[in-house]
Amino acid sequence: MPCLLTNLPQNQAGQRFSNAQSRSRITSTKGRGAALRCLAYADNAHKPVMHTVMRPAVSPQNDLAELVGNTPMHDGSPRRNQIGVSDSSWRHSRIRNLRTSNLCKAIPKYWGTAIEVFLNKVSDGCGARIACKVEGMQPCCSVKDRIARRMIETAEMMGLISPETTTLVEPTSGNTGVGLAFVASAKGYKLNLVMPETMSVERRVLLKAFGAHVVLSKGDEGMLGAIQKAQEMVKSIPGAYMLQQFENPANPEVHYMTTGPEIWSDTGGRVDIFVSGVGTGGTITGVGHYLREQNPDVEIVAVEPTESSVLSGGSPGIHQIQGIGAGCLPKVLDVDLIDRVERVASPRF
Repeated sequence: MPCLLTNLPQNQAGQRFSNAQSRSRITSTKGRGAALRCLAYADNAHKPVMHTVMRPAVSPQNDLAELVGNTPMHDGSPRRNQIGVSDSSWRHSRIRNLRTSNLCKAIPKYWGTAIEVFLNKVSDGCGARIACKVEGMQPCCSVKDRIARRMIETAEMMGLISPETTTLVEPTSGNTGVGLAFVASAKGYKLNLVMPETMSVERRVLLKAFGAHVVLSKGDEGMLGAIQKAQEMVKSIPGAYMLQQFENPANPEVHYMTTGPEIWSDTGGRVDIFVSGVGTGGTITGVGHYLREQNPDVEIVAVEPTESSVLSGGSPGIHQIQGIGAGCLPKVLDVDLIDRVERVASPRF
């Protein structure tokens, strides 16, 4: 039976994906998704059942890995954690007590290994078992956390940047910027981010909270305008370095080394179709190459906005789907890997 993979919509999820359920066919990685909680619909009921992450009692002296490490979900009604406060309240108070030095220590300990979940009610009648990779489990709730760390640490290993002498500059639609701001703050880098003015206010606030300097480019110029403005800033700022997520080989490399193997392992090697939204193209390229090496018959499907359907041969345009549809063909994207492209229209409010 063929399978289809789609991204996990916010507030919709299935049961936890486990080895015992390895008959699943497919998984996905794009989107912030349901971060630490997801809403799942029980098969025998019309009302939703909340899945909650259980957390152990911890002391403020422990590191970030204890806050956001991989912990199993359970079925049933919402519970309280062992220290007697709600999960959300505990998490926020825990973050306030974190020390910056602990953030640095936690980065290599936690990144990656996001869980996978089945879509149950959402996929009724589609003729496939659909599983989604919940990258909302990353430290900053996005698959882009992976490339943020990889690009910075690769540049460090090559001797191209250092916190003492380098100001990082990067164009972003939001998610990569959040990941970069997190890593830059932990490592002591100055960071300037350029993003289209059409991106959400919430993203701007979060970036500034991490200490990044946010510069807005014209919304009607899309990501191409943000890239051009970032390039101008690099020329004018002493010691500036642009990581270039659209061109940096560390982008697809980290997905080839981590995301792809995780998907193959968690599904027991039973992947028929892999579907991913395309922004920089790093996720679909890295994961796609790994899966094809394991199974040459895996179908790779790209998703882009209808209003900016460059992969389909259309023209770049303004759309409302943040994180994908950059309006160009990124250099890291291997278009020969893609079997077909699906277009999705922006929501209309």
